[in-house]
Amino acid sequence: MKAFFIFLFLIVAGFFANYRMDGFSTKKIASSFPINLSFDLALTPDREVLTILEQKFTYLGSGRQCFAFQSEDGKYVIKFLNHDRFSLPKLLQIFPLFPPLEAMRKKRMEKRHKRIEAFFTSFALAYTQLKEESGLLFVQLVPKDHFTQPILLIDRIGYPHTVDLNKMEFILQKKGVPLYEVLAGHAGNTEVIKKILHSFIQLIVNRISKNIIDDDLNVKGNIGILDGKAILMDIGRLFIDETLQDPEKFNRELLKSIKFLRQDHPELLSLLEEELDWKHSEKKPCFLQNF
Repeated sequence: MKAFFIFLFLIVAGFFANYRMDGFSTKKIASSFPINLSFDLALTPDREVLTILEQKFTYLGSGRQCFAFQSEDGKYVIKFLNHDRFSLPKLLQIFPLFPPLEAMRKKRMEKRHKRIEAFFTSFALAYTQLKEESGLLFVQLVPKDHFTQPILLIDRIGYPHTVDLNKMEFILQKKGVPLYEVLAGHAGNTEVIKKILHSFIQLIVNRISKNIIDDDLNVKGNIGILDGKAILMDIGRLFIDETLQDPEKFNRELLKSIKFLRQDHPELLSLLEEELDWKHSEKKPCFLQNF
C-alpha cells in the first residue's frame, strides 16, 4: 500500500510539474526528425539575427505545434517545434505489437509524418512567399552548425535553460501585437481603426493573390499589428491553391478569412464595408475596392 501511494504521488507530482511548465521541456524541442534536405532553405544567419539571439528569451506561450519565447527587448519571438505533437510515445514506437495493432501504429506514425511535412512546407512557404507579411527573420528546418553560442531560454516558472540552436528546428519573427488587443486599445478612434482594418484586408488580399490559403483562421491569435501594419503571426497551416485566381474562389477565401472579425466585432461592419464592396447576390460576389 505504501509503494502504491508513493507511485500515485509521483504521477500526480509529474502532472503538476508539467502543468506549471505548460508542457515545456528542452527534450521536447530537440530535433528528433530524420533530416530531409528538401526543407533546407540554405539560410545563413546574418549579423542582425545573431545579435538578436544574444538576448535571453522568456516563455511566452504554446500552441498546437510550437513553444514560443519573447526576446528581452520585447521585439522578437522565437518558436520551437514541440516534437511530442509529431511523434508517438517512445514505448509505443518500440514495443512489439500483434499484426492488427502494428498496422494501426504504422498508420498513426504515417499520419504524423504527413503533419510534419505539411508544417515544414507551411514554414518554408511563409519565408519564401510571405516573409514581409509574417515578419520572419530566420527559419531553420534542418539543423545546421551556424551558431557558436547557445541561446538562453527562461521557462514559465523562471528557470533558465541553455539551448544549442544547432540541434533545433525553429523560426525567428518580429513580434506583433494581437489584432484584437490593438482594436480594443483604439476603440472609438475611427481613423486609427480604419487604418488597421485597411492593413488587415491588404494582408489577406496579398496572401490570396499569391495563391496561398491559410487553413487556420483564428484571427484572434494569428493576426498581429507591427508598426501599424498587419502581419501573420501563426504560419503553421499555409498551402498553395492555384485555383484562387478564379474571382469567385478569391472572394470566397477573402470572406472566409475575415469571418471571425465580422462575427466578434459587429460594430466594425460599417468600416469593413468601406474597405469592401459587399455584393450579397449569389451572382455577384464581393468585389474589392482600392486594391
